[in-house]
Amino acid sequence: MLRSGAADDYINAGVAKAWFSLAHSIQVLPATDDELRGLYSRTMSASGRQGRAVYDSIFNASGTCPMCGQGKVFTLDHYLPKSRYAHFAVLPANLVPCCRDCNFAKREQFPSSADEQTFHPYFENLDTERWLYCQVTVVGGVSLDFYINPPAGWAASQGARAERHFQVFKLREAFATYAATELSTAKFRLQTLFASGGAALVKDDLTLEAVSSGQAHLNSWKTAAYEALAQSDEFCDGGFENIAA
Repeated sequence: MLRSGAADDYINAGVAKAWFSLAHSIQVLPATDDELRGLYSRTMSASGRQGRAVYDSIFNASGTCPMCGQGKVFTLDHYLPKSRYAHFAVLPANLVPCCRDCNFAKREQFPSSADEQTFHPYFENLDTERWLYCQVTVVGGVSLDFYINPPAGWAASQGARAERHFQVFKLREAFATYAATELSTAKFRLQTLFASGGAALVKDDLTLEAVSSGQAHLNSWKTAAYEALAQSDEFCDGGFENIAA
């Protein structure tokens, strides 16, 4: 049975993964879009306002940004921007904890088709199947390139959404930066392991890191990076010396 009201329409769209189909504005309410947009700052985001407890509850629900899985939560992001969807400005289901970088990267983007929808952490659990991978290059330095490889059981639209999410939040670039920082701190450990037990010991260490990370977050950049490094014979057999200081 279909629900009624803007909030219920949003929930129904979430279940169907069809947020793109929601109307940009509803003028049947006795309020303008500007007035509806203003509710967010007047009643929710500002300290001491009536809805601040709801804001804080959402903000504190996760210390890590669910959009990238790495950044510290800095603000709440409107999954559907209030500039276009004023009637969802204070809807809790539309407010997602977000880090500064992801919030800035997304800005006012919104989906106009099913394939353009980024993932919504309240309606989807994307850590049950592996879809994020990494490729290692050991030439004149060590570089890691992250990419999407959708599971065989995924619909084409879900794979397209994964690519869109990756693009909107600039995760390829962000993950490469995170990985470079991680490698710079791991270089000495790998040198020590190699001196003690050669490439085999380095591979075992990297594999353990990958498995450990995957237990917490199957599709984190760290899981993908360490798995790729462990599978690179060139890296394990001394290629790690090319890691930039």
